[in-house]
Amino acid sequence: MLALDYVQPFDFAGLDERVHDYFWEMNAQVADTDEAHRWQPRDGELTLMDAYCVHRGVENPTDRPLFRTWLRLSFEERRRIFDRLGNAHNPLFDYAWSMVERDIEALGLIAFRRDGDPSHAVFPWQALDGSRLPAGARKTGPRLRRR
Repeated sequence: MLALDYVQPFDFAGLDERVHDYFWEMNAQVADTDEAHRWQPRDGELTLMDAYCVHRGVENPTDRPLFRTWLRLSFEERRRIFDRLGNAHNPLFDYAWSMVERDIEALGLIAFRRDGDPSHAVFPWQALDGSRLPAGARKTGPRLRRR
């Protein structure tokens, strides 16, 4: 298990794409349902998704290595290297490029719900206060279930 999908409707009424981060709002709406619409493929199951499938990668919860097969087929207008902060490094490939901030992070978008859970409105490389995590720290993930 290293991927989850959220098969639910999302309401973006009131959001402005020039101002609000839609990903953070999706986190909040998934949390509103306590992940009731969470779907997880079974071991060995083949899935197909596109840019409109709300999904999340899940970090290995064990202390032993876990391998998965992942095929990404991208058709894009411009050459793109997957060198963004938050992307996993595949240990089976020999590359050492510098990781850079994602384009969306430079836009200065804000959360639609200003008083919401702070874990819904930070990037994985940030602490809950928005500061950069130290090297080697566990990534920040949104709290999507009531505890």
